[in-house]
Amino acid sequence: MSLLEVSIRYNTKYCRDPRYVGLRSLIKTGDIYGADFCYNQIPNRLDIFDVETYQKNPMDFYVVTTDVETGKPIYHLCPNGDATDIKWFRASASMPMVSNIVEIDGFKMLDGGISDSIPIHKFMEMGYEKNVVILTQRTGLDPNRKDPVSSAGHADIVEDGKGNWWAVFLACRPYEEDMYNTGRDTYLLPVTWKNGWPEILAKNTPISSVGEKAGLKPAEKNEFSGNFSYVDNFEVDNNKAGLKELNPRWMFLRDFVDCYKVENGKLKFNLLPGNIYKREPMSAIWARQQHGTFTAETEINFTPRNDKDIAGLALLQKEDHNFVLGKTMKKGKLMITLTRAEKNNVTIASAPIKGGKLKLKVEGHDRYYDFYYAEEGGSWQLLAKGVDASNLSTQKSGGFIGACIGLYASSNKE
Repeated sequence: MSLLEVSIRYNTKYCRDPRYVGLRSLIKTGDIYGADFCYNQIPNRLDIFDVETYQKNPMDFYVVTTDVETGKPIYHLCPNGDATDIKWFRASASMPMVSNIVEIDGFKMLDGGISDSIPIHKFMEMGYEKNVVILTQRTGLDPNRKDPVSSAGHADIVEDGKGNWWAVFLACRPYEEDMYNTGRDTYLLPVTWKNGWPEILAKNTPISSVGEKAGLKPAEKNEFSGNFSYVDNFEVDNNKAGLKELNPRWMFLRDFVDCYKVENGKLKFNLLPGNIYKREPMSAIWARQQHGTFTAETEINFTPRNDKDIAGLALLQKEDHNFVLGKTMKKGKLMITLTRAEKNNVTIASAPIKGGKLKLKVEGHDRYYDFYYAEEGGSWQLLAKGVDASNLSTQKSGGFIGACIGLYASSNKE
């Protein structure tokens, strides 16, 4: 019996057990999958792991983990299937944000998918000549099909209260050459069982970007899914569910820093010296880019004190893959500037402006973005058109969580 079959049996047998997986386990233990139940009680008492068969298997079994202190992958051979190896199994499956860090032999580790999700190159370096990559979406699909969905995987199979089976998984919406700026999306598809194995889609059937099911209707007001328009006027009464009177759709990068306040329908930033190019606290709030085609705009009332101050809109994938559209000073003169980062920071466009309020806007068209500004009382002016935004893609940046659009300010823009 393969480890895959064991995994399917565990999931189908214990998926409704709160000790196995769920919010209760996450709140009580810090692990969404209960570590003691999954890696101790099940293999040692409830569904005993066949260590003897595991050890007789002539194949080597490796796991990949991520060293959280270095960010680099660790490749570990598990030869025995004993308690120590099972702890390595756990480390390799401990997802960030919903799992505790696993410590073994002085290493602090989480899921290996963070640093090397498909370690084929490593095993080719180790001398393995027959490397099989199991595709979660079969080949044979028309590469020119409309609205392609790719990179599907990481499925959880669950049963609902009516006996229906479903697969919840991640996938991406590329715009070309497997490039996507929106990161991974969550998908839901029905599952049928054939000869004891789950089937999600028939062979050569593409994943649809939109699914429909009789009796299920989207919420009347859903600002987080599908096509939508969202405006935040920073009115305190509408944002009580969020952090410090912010709407909960806004996010912070790394540790929360008290750098803002919401009052009188305005968001006010205190300029921190941290900036978008460094791994340190900064004055910024972020929302996910959810579609390839989008418009985001804001109005700022900001007067830079010197050439280092900046405030405006930012688009972020990583510290070295981003855009900043902001109001600043250059040699003492007010300017609107657009900076693009792809390893190196390059000023794409700039223009002199007057004092007063300033509107900023970015329009996304899959790979290419247009950037605009409007001075107080004036109309929109094009600053840069058709700027290549593939620097925000997973393929170029290496980050898989997608780009964010944010309100950003810094007292040290370099």
